[in-house]
Amino acid sequence: MSATESQLAPLKGSGAMFDAIAHRYDLLNRVMSLGIDQRWRLRTVRALELKPGARVLDLATGTADVALAIARRHPDAHIVGVDPSERMLEVGRRKVTERGQEQTIELHVGDAQSLPFADASFDAVCIAFGIRNVPDRGRALREMARVTRVGGRVAVLELSYLFDCADGMLARLRGGGSNLGMLVDGLGAELLDSYAGEAPVLVHKPDAATIAWDPGGFYRIAKGEKMPPQWAGLKFFNVFGPNEYHKGSMMSVLAKRFDDIREGRVVQLFKSHRDGIADGDQRRDFIHVDDVVRVIMWLLATRSVSGLFNVGTGHARSFRDLILAAYTALKAKPNIEYIDMPEQIRGSYQYFTQAEVDHLHGAGYNGGFTALEDGVGSYVRDFLDRPDRYR
Repeated sequence: MSATESQLAPLKGSGAMFDAIAHRYDLLNRVMSLGIDQRWRLRTVRALELKPGARVLDLATGTADVALAIARRHPDAHIVGVDPSERMLEVGRRKVTERGQEQTIELHVGDAQSLPFADASFDAVCIAFGIRNVPDRGRALREMARVTRVGGRVAVLELSYLFDCADGMLARLRGGGSNLGMLVDGLGAELLDSYAGEAPVLVHKPDAATIAWDPGGFYRIAKGEKMPPQWAGLKFFNVFGPNEYHKGSMMSVLAKRFDDIREGRVVQLFKSHRDGIADGDQRRDFIHVDDVVRVIMWLLATRSVSGLFNVGTGHARSFRDLILAAYTALKAKPNIEYIDMPEQIRGSYQYFTQAEVDHLHGAGYNGGFTALEDGVGSYVRDFLDRPDRYR
């Protein structure tokens, strides 16, 4: 064992379970998650938002799936994988060699609770499907934040919902899933039940002032501290609807362009500067404000639900669709002109955003969402096209 590997020696007992299943771990992952574990890992890689030449630490790297996904997406990155199971790493090293990534990826036996790396030595740190197996999760999370540079990113991918703190950070796993035991030859409920929930990716950007990041109580739960009886973090997507007029430049595109639409003036939308995307077909997840309020009211009425949730419809629509819906509501002929996008934003402009709302639905929300045409129609007829646009 090298000096580095000796320094990275795992704490007692943290890798034995995975040593026993290392030879079939990848197959078990695909079977138990129906193959979507790979999609979740790709979401984690995207969440890191790596820049060229980034140095990345992948904890609980296991058979190196995440490390290899990073290398494929960012071939100039340098990835250090750490895992407490030597058998898992043996499988990972074979995969790294088979894919010719030996110069990009290095794998070491080690423990997330005690990292031998200097402060701020990585541009990004991630752990996928591993934090639930760490004995002292608070210590591991603090270590992850410590070795991440200021402005870097920490991503935690986990299948559990954060409900209460009865059993540390990952308090309760939703659902059973034990019926899958026959398929995986008695793997055991400890791993099996973990696949019954969703896979949210929690991301942290450390700064100089706060190294103990607390995304919705993550660290506090990890340390066994009590949390409020209910808590929720909500990310709103492209909200539109009445009473937004005080927002100035931050109003919805519909509110800003409505007077031009009604008066017959030309409405300008951006041309596309990407192959395969039509002019005006840049897409957003437009959600009516009434739907946002409905989600909030449901949370207030459902005290058993806590967590981090996207609030969008889950269906992206184009800016062209949005404006055409307003013309339809007014029974007016469309008058749209497509103009060049300013060069200074062409490289960074987002062509597609869409909320992933499986977590919200999985928590029990079934209130539905208003179709774009219906939401725009009611907004136009009941508010924008009236002398008094307020409720």
